Formats: sequence, C-alpha cells, structure tokens
Amino acid sequence: MSILSDALRDYGQLVEEGAPLRRQFDQFKSNVNKNIPSTTAFKDPAAMSEWSLGAALNAPALGTIRPLHTKRVLANLRNEGYDTDQMYYHGSPDNLEPKRSPTFFTTDKSSAKYFANQHHGNESGGKLHGAFMKKGNALDATSPEGYASIVKYADEAGVKDTGAEMGYPEGMPLWNDISLHSPYEGTNSNDLAYVPKFREALAAKDINQIKAWDTMFNDQIPVSISLDPSSYKVVESKSLRSPTPLTSRHSDLLKLLRNKE
Repeated sequence: MSILSDALRDYGQLVEEGAPLRRQFDQFKSNVNKNIPSTTAFKDPAAMSEWSLGAALNAPALGTIRPLHTKRVLANLRNEGYDTDQMYYHGSPDNLEPKRSPTFFTTDKSSAKYFANQHHGNESGGKLHGAFMKKGNALDATSPEGYASIVKYADEAGVKDTGAEMGYPEGMPLWNDISLHSPYEGTNSNDLAYVPKFREALAAKDINQIKAWDTMFNDQIPVSISLDPSSYKVVESKSLRSPTPLTSRHSDLLKLLRNKE
C-alpha cells in the first residue's frame, strides 16, 4: 500500500510542478520566436555576430533543476524531519549524487558559489546545490568549548594531534590522519570529518552533523558538515557558468566584428 501511496504522491507532485514548467517552456518558445533574426539580418554578418553572442549569453543554463518548493513537498520534508526554514548551500564541480560523506554546507550562498566556480579550477563553472538539513544531534563547534569537544572526540577515536611533536607553534594542531583521507594537510579541525574512525566515533554518540566556522577570504563563514548522507536533502541544483551580463570584453568584441565589415 505504501508503494501505491508513494506513487500517487509523486504523481500529484509532477502534476503540480507541471503547470509552471509548461508556462516556462511556452515563455521560452515565445522568446525564441521573437528573437529569430529576420531574413535581412541573416545577410548582415555584423548583425548575426551580435545576435549569436546575445543568444549564447542569454541561453538557459543546462542542468538546472527547478526548486521543489511546493507546499506539499515542504510538508513532506518537515514530516521526514528536515528543517525547511533554513537553506544550506554546497558548491562543487559535479552532482551530489550518489551522496557522500562528509559533505560541507554553508548558509553563505556567495561563498558556496565561489567554491563551485573557483576552488575546483573549473573554468566553465561548477554546480550550486541547495539543501535542507535533517534535524538531529549536531555537535556545535562554534565556541571554544565546542572546539575542545572536537579535539577530545578525535583523541578518543585514536586520531592524534602531533603538532607539538612536529615542532608546530604552540596551539597549532596537526592531525596526520586527515592527509590520509583528504587533500588537506591536517591543521583544520573541520577536516577531521574526512577521517572514517572519527565519523564512526561521533556516530556512536548519535552525532550526524558538525556546526563550525571556516575561513574564506580571511573571514569566517558558518559551515554545517554532514557526517551521514541521510542528514540532508538536496532540493535544487543549478549549473553555474561564466558571468552572463554583457561585459566590456564582449562589447569590445562586437566593435571589432563591426569594424571588420
């Protein structure tokens, strides 16, 4: 019976989402019809160059998933234990499926966009994912006391801080296990989430998330680190690409094309 009810629910969601999708397609078709070059324009290389550039700049981004923000979907997510009052963002060069652990989210959308576009060296742009986090037992490491808890749990899990042994400045940690499971050196406590035995130690205490601060552009941004793939639900994904506004570089290109005619 549950399979049938789920199927009916999904069908109802598709119907509900279908109307705006049809309107979006009709609007797109209308815009295309309006902007098809005239016969005269086809014979004008400069006009066609400008039209082609405009079409490329204003084309819809591929890989965009419409947000699932309908009342019914939000109600279902709330019933499943997700906090739908706060959106979290994850920037990456690819999709978030299949789910992976750990996954780093932030409420700072601009930082997630930067991470997607720049940190991975993807010139064409990565993907920005919006997700809701499941309400659960989160370890709050945003305070000195919380940070001390992280260090304690790591030590209990056998992830040793060898900073002092390696001659690091006093108070600067070094967890070598981090570098074994990630591309990071091991001085950031947030990266302990990459170490399997650390995640297992927190899971034994029913902790499935870590709330912390991380550094971006010499500033601090809030992060939520998912330790359990079931602790978040992606509700929207958008492919990012080069900036779409007509920049001075594009304007100079158009002038160059016109001057050649």
